[in-house]
Amino acid sequence: MEQTKMKTLLLFTISVWLVTVGGVYSQSACPTQYLTANPSASGERIYLNSPLYPHYYDNNIDCWWIIRSARPDQRIKLTVFDFMTESCCDKLWVFNSSSTDRNKEFAVNVLSGSVRQPHHVISPSNVIALNFITNSDTALRGFRISYESTEDLETSTVDIPDDFDFPTVTTSSNVMGSDSPCSNVNLDAISSVEGFGSPGYPNQYSNNLDCRWSITASQGQLVQMSFDFMDLETCCDHLQITEGNKVVGSFPEDFSLKRTYVSISSQGFVVSMKTDQSVGRNGFHAVYRSVSPSHANYPLPTTAASYEAIEAVDRKTWITSPGWPVTYPLNTTCVWDVTTSHQDFVIELTVEEADFEICCDYLQITEENGDTDRYFDINESVVLQSKSSSMKIIFFSDSSVVGKGFKASIRQVPVSLTSTNLGTTTSEKVVEHLANVESNPTDLDKKVCPIPDLTDVCIRVPPWTIQREAYECGFAAIATDEVQIFNSPGFPASYGPDQRCRWKISAPEGFLVQLSIGYFETELCCDNLKIWGSEELEIRLAGSFRSDQSYTSANQSGFVITFRSDSSIQMGGFRGLFRRVSVDQAVEPLQIRPRCGNPIEVEDLLQTLVSPGWPDNYSDNLDCYWNLTTGSAGKEIELVIYNFSTEACCDYLEVAGTNSTTRIKGRLQKPRRILSNGRNLQLHFFSDRSKSDTGFNATIRQIDAQSNKISASGLQEDIGECKFELVASSEVKNLTTPSFPYPYKPNMDCVWIIKPQGNSTLVKVVVEELSTESCCDFLDVYILENDGYDRLRGDISAPRQFTGKSIILRFFSDGTDQRRGLKASYISINLKTEKLNETRAHKNITTQICGSTYNATENSQMITSPGWPKQYDNDLNCLWTLKATRANFVVELTLIVIDSEACCDYLEVTGGNETRRFKGSITSPYAVVSSGNQLTLKFVTDSNRRQQGFKVEFREVEPESRTVIIPVSGKNNCTRNLQATGDYQEVKSNNFPENYDSNQDCVWIIQSSSPRKLVEVIMEEVSTEKCCDYLEIYPGKSGYERVKGSLDGTKTYQAPYVVVRFFSDGNIQHRGFWFTYRTVEAGTNVTQVVETTDLEDTCQHEVIATTDKQEIKSSENTLLYLSLTNCTWVISALENQKIVLNFTFIETEECCDYIEVFEGTQLKANLSGSINFYSITSASSQMSIRFISDGSINMQGFVADVKAVHKDGVEDEDKIRIVDPLLTTIAPITNQSSTASEKDKDDQTSMIEKIVYPPCNETTIIGDEPISIGSVNYPEPYEPDIDCHSVFESHNGRRISITFHEVSMEECCDYIDLIDEPSGRRLAKLNMEKLRNNLTYVSIGHRVSIKRRSDLSKHLGGYLATIQILPEEDCYETMVLSRDSPLRLTSRNFPDNYPNKNCTWRILNEDPTKQIRITFSQLSLEECCDSLQLFDGHEERFMNTLPKTGADRIFETSTSLLTVKMLVDKSVTKKGFDSVVDSFQESYHIFEQRGCGSTIIVKEGEEALLSPHYPKTFGSKLNCQWLIKAENTLNAISFGFDEIEIYDCCSEIKIYDGPGTKYPLLATINKYNIPNDFLLSTSNSIYVVLESVEDNAHGMFFASFFQATIDRQGCDKRLAVLDSPTPLSSKAYPLTYQHQTNCTWELVAEEGKRVELVIEDIEMEKCCDFIEITDGKERRLIRKVNSMGDSKKFLYRSTTSTMNIYMFSDRSIGGRGFKATFQSVQEYFDPDACGYTSYLSEEDFKSITTPNYPNDYPANSECHWLLLPKDGKGQVQLRIDDARMEECCDSLQIRNGYDIDADIIGVIDGYVGSEGREYTSTNGALHIRFQSDISGNYHGFHGKYFIGGTAGLYSHVCTRIEWLESDRVSIDNNYVEDCKFGSNCFQITSNSISAHFNENGITTNGDIEYGGCIAASECEALTCDHLSNLQFQKHNISVTNNDQNCSISCCSGDLCNIAGSGSETTCRETRLDLMFLMDGSGSLTDEEFEKQKSFVDEVSSKFDFNRVHVGIMQYSHWFKWRKLSVQ
Repeated sequence: MEQTKMKTLLLFTISVWLVTVGGVYSQSACPTQYLTANPSASGERIYLNSPLYPHYYDNNIDCWWIIRSARPDQRIKLTVFDFMTESCCDKLWVFNSSSTDRNKEFAVNVLSGSVRQPHHVISPSNVIALNFITNSDTALRGFRISYESTEDLETSTVDIPDDFDFPTVTTSSNVMGSDSPCSNVNLDAISSVEGFGSPGYPNQYSNNLDCRWSITASQGQLVQMSFDFMDLETCCDHLQITEGNKVVGSFPEDFSLKRTYVSISSQGFVVSMKTDQSVGRNGFHAVYRSVSPSHANYPLPTTAASYEAIEAVDRKTWITSPGWPVTYPLNTTCVWDVTTSHQDFVIELTVEEADFEICCDYLQITEENGDTDRYFDINESVVLQSKSSSMKIIFFSDSSVVGKGFKASIRQVPVSLTSTNLGTTTSEKVVEHLANVESNPTDLDKKVCPIPDLTDVCIRVPPWTIQREAYECGFAAIATDEVQIFNSPGFPASYGPDQRCRWKISAPEGFLVQLSIGYFETELCCDNLKIWGSEELEIRLAGSFRSDQSYTSANQSGFVITFRSDSSIQMGGFRGLFRRVSVDQAVEPLQIRPRCGNPIEVEDLLQTLVSPGWPDNYSDNLDCYWNLTTGSAGKEIELVIYNFSTEACCDYLEVAGTNSTTRIKGRLQKPRRILSNGRNLQLHFFSDRSKSDTGFNATIRQIDAQSNKISASGLQEDIGECKFELVASSEVKNLTTPSFPYPYKPNMDCVWIIKPQGNSTLVKVVVEELSTESCCDFLDVYILENDGYDRLRGDISAPRQFTGKSIILRFFSDGTDQRRGLKASYISINLKTEKLNETRAHKNITTQICGSTYNATENSQMITSPGWPKQYDNDLNCLWTLKATRANFVVELTLIVIDSEACCDYLEVTGGNETRRFKGSITSPYAVVSSGNQLTLKFVTDSNRRQQGFKVEFREVEPESRTVIIPVSGKNNCTRNLQATGDYQEVKSNNFPENYDSNQDCVWIIQSSSPRKLVEVIMEEVSTEKCCDYLEIYPGKSGYERVKGSLDGTKTYQAPYVVVRFFSDGNIQHRGFWFTYRTVEAGTNVTQVVETTDLEDTCQHEVIATTDKQEIKSSENTLLYLSLTNCTWVISALENQKIVLNFTFIETEECCDYIEVFEGTQLKANLSGSINFYSITSASSQMSIRFISDGSINMQGFVADVKAVHKDGVEDEDKIRIVDPLLTTIAPITNQSSTASEKDKDDQTSMIEKIVYPPCNETTIIGDEPISIGSVNYPEPYEPDIDCHSVFESHNGRRISITFHEVSMEECCDYIDLIDEPSGRRLAKLNMEKLRNNLTYVSIGHRVSIKRRSDLSKHLGGYLATIQILPEEDCYETMVLSRDSPLRLTSRNFPDNYPNKNCTWRILNEDPTKQIRITFSQLSLEECCDSLQLFDGHEERFMNTLPKTGADRIFETSTSLLTVKMLVDKSVTKKGFDSVVDSFQESYHIFEQRGCGSTIIVKEGEEALLSPHYPKTFGSKLNCQWLIKAENTLNAISFGFDEIEIYDCCSEIKIYDGPGTKYPLLATINKYNIPNDFLLSTSNSIYVVLESVEDNAHGMFFASFFQATIDRQGCDKRLAVLDSPTPLSSKAYPLTYQHQTNCTWELVAEEGKRVELVIEDIEMEKCCDFIEITDGKERRLIRKVNSMGDSKKFLYRSTTSTMNIYMFSDRSIGGRGFKATFQSVQEYFDPDACGYTSYLSEEDFKSITTPNYPNDYPANSECHWLLLPKDGKGQVQLRIDDARMEECCDSLQIRNGYDIDADIIGVIDGYVGSEGREYTSTNGALHIRFQSDISGNYHGFHGKYFIGGTAGLYSHVCTRIEWLESDRVSIDNNYVEDCKFGSNCFQITSNSISAHFNENGITTNGDIEYGGCIAASECEALTCDHLSNLQFQKHNISVTNNDQNCSISCCSGDLCNIAGSGSETTCRETRLDLMFLMDGSGSLTDEEFEKQKSFVDEVSSKFDFNRVHVGIMQYSHWFKWRKLSVQ
């Protein structure tokens, strides 16, 4: 296409659906127009446009224009300037007619698709009719046509008039890309899209800018604007969007690139930008246009896409990517719609050149039928042909690497040319074509199906074979029986950049190809290996794995394998194997059969070693290994290579010694000598399939480990060219190898002889740096006076120091690899001074010594770190030695607590099986047993952070009684479970009798096949490295024996089971071991017999439960349970007892082995997998356990203890503490009336209420009566270091309610977790120091657990709670689906109408391995208002909302739990539903359909998610929801669409960053937004929701997902917050963080929850670096912090669902950074908190106070409150009615706005009296900041806030009156209560009531006074009945009023109700002596003193002075004279 004829048009991705009745565009929206054409001579040109031109026309329109010539003798001339419609379906018809009849016989022309050049259409007569018709699919720009009358019948070339504008997206040149002033730029919005940007965009803007753009539209139009780029300095540069006086958007506070701004008038927007004097960025770019109000919601086109319609012709039309041939831009989407108007033609696309980013940018070809192919990498010319007359070409680039792009041509070709010319019979020629190809397998690329219609005849060929790429590596091969190899280039070294490799592997006829990919490591994003095979096999591998991936071809054609890498990161690559297998052959794992190489024991005599074929050329595809080992200790191997010649690129010899690996390629010019530097040397010779050479010949022998050492005397004989004599002096001098720091020369042998100046001095040499070739170059150090010698080689990690009278250094290098060499210093030192320094140093060390030597006894003794339990000191080096006092005894050490600095402080334990070093903390006690009779403890600390230290216990034990942990698994999957029989079987170490491999840790578990027999293991031979490699033999439970070195003779072990563990390190290897095993009868004579307990073969057990605990195990005589186990334990107790069963350990195969617990026939629990603790308590005296295993994996089973308890639940009286539940001094409890006799009252006084302390790790059964529970010692401080887990279960299966009355826990470190069982969902986490109001929680099921955790520091009061069973819920039911029969589930009253109640059914499958299916046979619900919803699993993943009517609807869960919820309103009801619930079992293959929703646990590898009915369309009216969770809670989910198409307008997929829809939205996918990249969650879950439209939904997808790691240390992260703690730390923690860091983490919790952050460690530069913690999107400051100080932890909690962390560091000193955890917690509002964010509605009237008000506020406080309207409307008004602060130093700031830097509108730093102060925002919010210093504190302030203008003549605060005086209880609580808007205050007094306390059942009689806030509208209706159910601060009370004349009052005004006014009679009858003490100091104002007098007068007036005596006294240091009299 010629450049002059191109016009780039932007693709506006708009699709507007205007739906009317019948789906046809209404006639009123597009009425028929009658037009008149004027003569062309008049010069008047009239234009006719399609609707909405140049924007997309609407769908389903039918428009007519009737045009008549002004003169009857002239015709109509149409000039088509711009035309673009959907080529298939949207058309403009031109009729020679004056009517709107669509008669095609009168059609003059029809236009459709894209018109490339302007042209004329002339009518046959003086009238013409134009008809524009569109369908319901794609809409485009439409057309622009002019019309005129003319006499000229010729269609000449069209001249484009000056007044015609092609539609385009323009950019204002006065702003974008210029540096022109921007102080006041006025922009007029028009219908086409225009743009503007920051000065200099896209380059960086300048400093100190103050820019302003005004965008307006014409009258009646609106301005539509959006931003497509934003890059401003977030701290300091700002952009604001205003409309009138309202701020509608700002950066960075409230901004999104996805947002479109639409003005409310033609005045549009003002965009202002201000920058500071510091950093400049790339700025911003925005687009805008004018729109009519009716089109205000149309999408605004961006500048990121372009569109062009092309009609293919015979000649080539050229298209290129933008910027060709330089580079295409980032984030580009270009679309070409190509059509041909000829029926028998198709489109041919030829890509001549292409250069894309391989991973991510592509060219996409879409056929008319929707078939799509994407091409990521095209290296040679590619020819593609369409199947129809249209083709869509899309070019896409992402935001990363770019390339040149592509150049291609388009033309139309006849259909006849698209088929291969094969002759007469098509099918015969196809077969002939394929047969020819099969005869030459190396040309299988040509196997392209020649006839598209006969694809069933052809074998599918991958698309790339058409591309004819030039591959740089690879081969074609026919597989044989021998295993062959193919590798990535350079393997095992990294492959190179831009690699293109291809392998074609086929098999002879009758065979298949077996392929295995082993080691694999590539760059995940961009490098990959692709495998094409059969129709079903098309695999892409990327990333890394170590396990074999095996495939077998579907036929003899085998596989095509391609490998591609980009130009960025290169990694290790891959190794693959292949061979042929017969069709019916059983496929076994592929292994390489070594054709050369073998283990060699090297002797003193020279041995020859040559490559295969030497001196002839070696063969192709060699992979030879020689493992060389010295025959004697103290030797090393000398390898001398005399001749070496290989292909330089690809073949090599790799020599691996102890410390280094050397690879040799090409040719050697002279012999090369290599030393092993140890006893082992490994040679690997590799050759590829191409050129070969002669190879190598070499000699090997063993030599003394230092045989090349030259004697010191020999070195001193001659001083040559590189030998130096040096004299050390008192000044430090340096020496280096020649050329240092550049590489030294080859073949060096240099000597330095260093002597002191005199006899009384020494020489000190410090080797500061050494870098040599590890194998062959070295530094020898000789110390002459004591024959000291050391050899250094390789790289030293720290300086090495040598001291002596004379020192010689010798540096040696061979002729190969050279490094930096040697740098050393030397100095002369005085002998006496050195000794004195040593003595002083010893004394200094002695002062730091801690520890001692202890003798262990049979009683446990304790050792703690110095200072325990406080923090230990810095720079400790403590040593303890623990010895057993008796012979043959050992020391057992139990580590109870370890709390040390994780990076640097440690406790080291030596003397066990290995030296162990413990750092940080341990989660549970850990046992270490000495291998001899002593253990050594070493405690070392550095000079930095201090922590608590450690606590351990030790004792001496017999070897048989020590705690032995039997290993049950080795490392790297090296575990074998063996079944012994009566026949001998054997086990050998790998490679036996050759040397075993290094770094082995393998375990063999040998068990008997018969329970009555023992296992016998005979150790036949052992040969290991004596120091470090060993065997451990565990015969049953009786300890173990460690065997090293060699074994004399054989040794036999007998036990019910035997475990053998083999360990080897990375050094010397030996022959290894072999042993035999079998089963024998007990008592057979052996070398060592252990544990001959009775062996029972029965699997039926009876257990009599007593009050003592008894232990039950799944396997008494085996370590692992046996296959096909079916064992039963029947447990019984006395009739008045119940059974407590505690499982203390469970480990079974989760899928298939399980434990069932029954009470009678009722299933109580079904347990499998790994469980640490589970407790069950029976209601009766019978219980049974059944354990079942299948025939596959066996594990350790379970351990449980069982005991009997009395049915009243009271087990241990010493655990019950007698306290009053109401915390008063009145004790007796009664249910009798107040007229009871005195004797009865005495009996009642003896009754007491008890608080139960729930036992840890046990289950408490709750009866019908409530139970008061509390922490141990309540209300005294709870115990330290507690981790207690208590379970509560209702006896009747109902749900449980628990109310917390008191909670007092250390906020940072101690907490209570309330967990619903067995779902594991957290109901609450309580860790507040003070609970203001009761908190009540309800369980989901019938079990809850309380987990209480405390550390060793601060301890408070604990908790007090009431737990009880909820009343019967007839619409909440938990059901168990039995294994054998289905159950019927119906709505209540079915088939009669259901009640007006919400109902819930939870159905649990008895078999946890099966899912649940529910089939609805009838459905009849109220259409408008009632619904039935289904949920899957404990997470309650939404499954579906059922239709209101219907039948035979089936739904299936993906877990063993189904929840059915029926939501009903208060109106009409119907029959409801009838259903049957049954179980089924189905496991999905990773690429199988998972239905419409499921819960998926992601383990290892990649899995797939397919849309319903894939690959067909997913269908209409769907709401499918999938929950995808990573098995590892710290991992994330990576989720991406491999294939996705959505064709309808409104179906969409939403992906949420968390386990539900309340979490942040990651992406919305629809027709207009198809993602190309993987989405990465920020937690371990994502939630995928597919919603399809009701009609004509059309789409499908294939998605893949896998576990991925999250870099939480990276900057600018948004992280989802879950219930479980998640770690977070600064980058490189605990190493020093980077300078000039600006990092932000946004933590987002589920809606309705809050974020809790616990900082465990922080160390930053105190002056300048910090982390800033803010709350919510408004970023209210919570705290700035940079050090721990004396605190152990910091805890911060947000008051919104978002918390932000900002880390800043300057360019100077750094530190460790910070380490923290975060988690979500329940919402809990504490009005006394030090700061919060509060959202106000118009009816709210809230209080705000300093912490502890009216008591003194704490010192060193900084609190921030942000008060703002909930909906953003209105202003906030604040009233401060009381304030008292230290004038000098404490203050309250009120700021007008959201930020801490907003304008100050008020400061209070002293006293505010009754006059008060008021402040009102003008910017929508108030930011309040309170600061106090370390000195004197006052009571602070109290205020109220509300929406300005809403305060009226109501009560905003009232006195909350809770007064009760009775024979049993006395309560008197009065406090200020905040009221809702429109409230009054009330007060009710009654002198005769009966009060029933609902939480504990106490009933008492007496007087009551109650008051508080009430809605003003309810005052008139207030009666004594209001007392019937009262909620006191800590009690729920039901009151029966016996006084019909109770006193009622209702008033308006703050605190207008006064406590005590209702008890006036009581006060007057009281006898009392009362003294008032009044403050008479000068600090009180006169007004305040008058208040005191008024108070005394008011109180005194209530008394009868005949009964009460009143006195008054003043107090003060200095009195101020005032009158005490009251007028």
